[in-house]
Amino acid sequence: MLKLSKKIKATNKKLIFLYCCIFCFIIIGTALSLVFFYNSQEPKNVIKLQAESDCYIFGVNEQIVFNDLKVFCIENSVKTELQSSQYLIDLSEVNNSHIGEYYVKIVYLENSQIYDVLKIQIIASRLVVTNNNTVFEINNIDYSFNEMNVQVVSKNNVTKQLSKGQYKLDTSAIKNEEGEYAVKIIYEPENLIFEFIVKVVYPYDEVKALQITNQRTVFLVGEEFSLGDAQIYKIYGDNTKNLIDNNEYEIDFSDYNKDIIGTYNIIIKYKGNDVTLTYQVEVIN
Repeated sequence: MLKLSKKIKATNKKLIFLYCCIFCFIIIGTALSLVFFYNSQEPKNVIKLQAESDCYIFGVNEQIVFNDLKVFCIENSVKTELQSSQYLIDLSEVNNSHIGEYYVKIVYLENSQIYDVLKIQIIASRLVVTNNNTVFEINNIDYSFNEMNVQVVSKNNVTKQLSKGQYKLDTSAIKNEEGEYAVKIIYEPENLIFEFIVKVVYPYDEVKALQITNQRTVFLVGEEFSLGDAQIYKIYGDNTKNLIDNNEYEIDFSDYNKDIIGTYNIIIKYKGNDVTLTYQVEVIN
C-alpha cells in the first residue's frame, strides 16, 4: 500500500511539471507571436514627403520645380532625408501647357517603386475688371466703357495695369433694347478672356409697353369694329403702369373686314414714342 502511494505522488509531480512546461511554452509562444506581429506592422523603406504646401501651383508653360520639397526614407522608424539623386520626380502625366490638376509621382530609385504622390495645379493668369458699368438706359449706352479699369494678375499675384490699346473690348452682343447682354474683354498675349453681363433698361419714367384688358375680340359678320369695354395701360421703365388717356393713343384697324369671316390684327399705337400693341379679333357667322 505504501509503495502504491509513493508511485501516485511521483506521477502527480511529473504531471505538475509537464503542465508547467506546457504553460511556459504557451506564454513564450504568445510573446513571440506578439513581437512578430508588431514587427510586421512596422513599415520599412517607406518614402514620405515633407513640403510647405499640399498643392503646388504653377503658371501655364512655367517650368515645374519643387524648391522647398524634402523627401525622406523611413525604415524601422528611422527617418533619413534623401538626396535628390536617390529619388525621381515623375512628371510624365503632367501637361504644363494645359490648365488642370495633376499628380506627380515620387519614385525611390533603390527599388524603382512609387511611394508617394504630390498634387500640383496648372493655372493661368486672370483678368481683374473694376469700374465697369453694368446698367444702361436705352438710347444711352456707353459702348466705350471709358471708366473701366483692367488689370492682369499673375499666379504670384503680380498685378499689371492694362491700357485700352492692350486689350480688346467686344460689345457686339449689346442691343439697344431691354435685355441682358454679354461683354467680353480679351487679352491676346496670354489668351485671357473676362466676360460680364450688362443690362439695358428703359428709363424709369419712359413708356416701354402697352397693356389692354377687357377688349372685345369676337364680332358677327357685318358688325363694325369697336374696343368694347377695353382699358388700355401704359407701362413705364420701372414696371409701374397707368391708365392711358384717349388722346394718347391711336387705333389702327385697317386690317379688319366686317364682311369676311376670319382673324384680324388690331394695332394700338402710343403717341409719345414708337411703342405699339397688337392683338387679334375674330369675325364669325
